[in-house]
Amino acid sequence: MNPFLSNIIKSAIRISGFKHAGFIIRTGIDQLQFFFSGKGKMKGILFKVGITILITMNLAIAVGAFDSYLRARRDEEAKAHKVVEDIAVMLDSGSNKELTEWFYDYCLEHADELEVQTLQDRQDPEKYEEWFKQRKEAFQFYLEREGTLTPEAMESLDDKTRRYIAESWYNMYHGGVELASEQATTENGDIVEFSIFDYKEGGDAVGFMSTLYSRKGDKVLGEILPFTPDKHPVVAEILEKQEPVEKVEKIRYTTDGTIHLYAPYPLIINGKLRGIVAADWLWESSRKRLIESTIQTAGRISLYTLIADMALLILLGLRFIAPIKKLQGQMKGYMVEKDSSTVSEALSGISKRSDEIGALSKDFTSLAGEMDRYVGEISDITREKTAIDTELGIATEIQAGALPSVFPAFPERNEFDLYASMSPSLAVGGDFYDFFLLDDDHLALVIADVSDKGVPSALFMMQAKTMIKTLARSMGSNVHPKELFDVINDSFMEQDDIYRMFVTVWMGILTISTGEMACSNAGHEYPAILRAGDKEGGGFVFHKVPHSPPIGAFKGVPFYSEDLVLKAGDVVFVYTDGVTEAHRGGDELFGDDRLRTALDEVKDCSAEEIVKHIKKCVDDFSAGGGQFDDITMLCLEYKGPDPDVP
Repeated sequence: MNPFLSNIIKSAIRISGFKHAGFIIRTGIDQLQFFFSGKGKMKGILFKVGITILITMNLAIAVGAFDSYLRARRDEEAKAHKVVEDIAVMLDSGSNKELTEWFYDYCLEHADELEVQTLQDRQDPEKYEEWFKQRKEAFQFYLEREGTLTPEAMESLDDKTRRYIAESWYNMYHGGVELASEQATTENGDIVEFSIFDYKEGGDAVGFMSTLYSRKGDKVLGEILPFTPDKHPVVAEILEKQEPVEKVEKIRYTTDGTIHLYAPYPLIINGKLRGIVAADWLWESSRKRLIESTIQTAGRISLYTLIADMALLILLGLRFIAPIKKLQGQMKGYMVEKDSSTVSEALSGISKRSDEIGALSKDFTSLAGEMDRYVGEISDITREKTAIDTELGIATEIQAGALPSVFPAFPERNEFDLYASMSPSLAVGGDFYDFFLLDDDHLALVIADVSDKGVPSALFMMQAKTMIKTLARSMGSNVHPKELFDVINDSFMEQDDIYRMFVTVWMGILTISTGEMACSNAGHEYPAILRAGDKEGGGFVFHKVPHSPPIGAFKGVPFYSEDLVLKAGDVVFVYTDGVTEAHRGGDELFGDDRLRTALDEVKDCSAEEIVKHIKKCVDDFSAGGGQFDDITMLCLEYKGPDPDVP
């Protein structure tokens, strides 16, 4: 048996008071072993449901037990108040209330003279018979005239007769109080004492009757007892309000230190508050009895709950868990076999159910069939994708091979230092750069960005790159880039229905011997220029002059020149918008300011170091955000004409 369940069962049986309840739940435990078997027996849904029900129900039982205990306490206190109320009413229940009041006052005033019987006295037959024999005649006289006797008539009797009648009256009522005490003790299981005390205004309490004193053989009539309102707040409240208060006090006996419950009730005689009738019983005994009774009741309910819980778990296991386990087994089997027909056949019985498990079985059967179909489709798609990836890989290599990538590009030339790079965001990109000599004294530089991405832009890019290089070489070293742009734009616009794309281009043709550079900017980013004289106190500056629209955007538009004159040590840095528009989380872009700051950090470095530094800064900025556009850069440092060249 599971140790956890075993401990719960033993505790419930012990608390409930059953001695031979084990057999009731043995069969249930045996059945549950099947559902709690396996590695995950303490994690299964059935176990969790059972524990949840047990915890929830036992919490409810605990709350109910506490509430029952409080209710039993209140009922016991209310019962005590009812008994003392009956005693108080008994003393004032006769028709001759004035005579009752007279007896009460007479007994208190002549307490030292009266010979009253204690419980021990009445339990001695000879002693009691002798005492009653002396008062029989006087008491008979009282009984015969009880309804007509007046206080004045009692005062007219001789002292002995009057005293005998008062003693008999006191004994009669004292016997009634003792009878009530015995009955309350029998019903509650605790010794319940009753007492009647008369309270003098602003003074102490005067004893009238007490079963506690009487049981010990003592007489309480007339005994003065100290009264402290702080120790008897309920009594003080009754005396103040002159009416009943449904409360109970806890008092500690100075003789033995025990705590008692004290239920007081006002004694009304002839319409006047004359004292307090109180029930007194041991608090510890009462509390223990109520707690034991409450715990035993809660224990029995807990045991019944446990049995009901196990019956419910067995039903849940047979009705729900077993089918779910079968579903689980078929799921595992399908992952290995990949055969939906086997699943459909095995789950046919469960699928006929009209509840959620039946729906789940149907859904899984359908899912297995769909998975078979999807696996076939995915296999076809995978083969196609592999072929496409292979073709894109070849395209990437072709595009990379189309761009000059050997550096230094012109190792025999000392007049300039040149470096460029292109990082596509997809397998192939729409950016490109190019550089080539038109003759020994003219170097052409090109950087461009096609308006789209992917394969279409890569094809358009190859077309644009080839046209620019071919036209530049065919038109000679004296051609200006704007003239090239005019020709290419007209060609693209004639084929607009084919391409429907445009390209931004910056192109410069450097006269190496003089530093003059003929430039034109067709909608491209502004180049960043570093003058040799600004390397110490200044830095890169964007060459922001109005430039022309992109090539292929508008028909017949003019293209403008943006010529530069470079001196030895000047640096030109050109790039595509993939640099400045690189972004990280949110809408924060790398931007022009970060680009200029990064350039200034390497203004004394070579062209290669500048390009690689900018790429690293962009990658660090957008780390985790991915690259969303092609990043292309070209950097030229002009070192001046070669002094060895005439």
